[in-house]
Amino acid sequence: MKINITEEENGITVKQYMASQKFSARLIARLKNKERGILVNGERKTVRCVLSAGDILELETEDSESSKNISLSYMPINILFEDEWFIAVEKPPHLPIHPSRRHIDDTLASRVMAHFEGTDFVFRVLTRLDLDTSGVVLVAKNAISAASFSKMLTERKVKKEYLAICEGVFENHDGIIDFNIRRTREFAMEREAVAKGISCGENSPEGNEAISEYYVVKQGKNATLVAFSPVTGRTHQLRVHSKAIGHPILGDTLYGSPSEYIDRQALHAQKLTFIHPFTKLETYISCPLPEDIKNCMKELFDE
Repeated sequence: MKINITEEENGITVKQYMASQKFSARLIARLKNKERGILVNGERKTVRCVLSAGDILELETEDSESSKNISLSYMPINILFEDEWFIAVEKPPHLPIHPSRRHIDDTLASRVMAHFEGTDFVFRVLTRLDLDTSGVVLVAKNAISAASFSKMLTERKVKKEYLAICEGVFENHDGIIDFNIRRTREFAMEREAVAKGISCGENSPEGNEAISEYYVVKQGKNATLVAFSPVTGRTHQLRVHSKAIGHPILGDTLYGSPSEYIDRQALHAQKLTFIHPFTKLETYISCPLPEDIKNCMKELFDE
């Protein structure tokens, strides 16, 4: 991995750069012990090396072994974006990201691993989606890009945009939903919205802070096409928030009711926007709408 040192990074040490990107102590130790683990302008350096603007920092990030317990699946995979650091793929509805007892053979992880067959690759997913939510999923190609992007997520520097079909008619064209979210009971999958209070953790009475922005894209007689941007990233956030304002997502059987138009929640992760941590370029990754949501829109919005 090659990193161009910017003016903002001028004068910091390699160790300080690694700390700014949230590198783990284990990863730093691994790079220090490799013959070509840390290079600056082609020369081997220690973590104490002071970097200057224009320097090229090279870090040997290749994994020494692949993820275990993930079988390969050769089902088609739609690659939306790929570079040296990341790969973004389309997750179809009903496809889990990780293997589980119920889903062993065909998962998103299995398909991505098959794409990298013949190389050492560890599956590090950065943006997670529920089983029945479709859309763009970003995967890191190495530990360094995973750490950098995770830091951006924590600092809320990644914009996620979803499209959903919600039940009912919205009174306001746009707004902010600001309810904390907590588990309904310990170890339960289901979450619930609670009045805004002091955030003390997901299992506390107050739950965790959760904020979602939205605007209405299209209004039908009994349904609304809504664009959501979650500011925070809580489990089931958009599904819980939609229910909290009286407009559950169509087809969401956990937080609403079944639908005659679609056999899952009509929720699609359509876009990611962020400043690339290494190229420093504004990066847009979009995912086309799946056929089931397109058909749903035709039925409900006369188009």
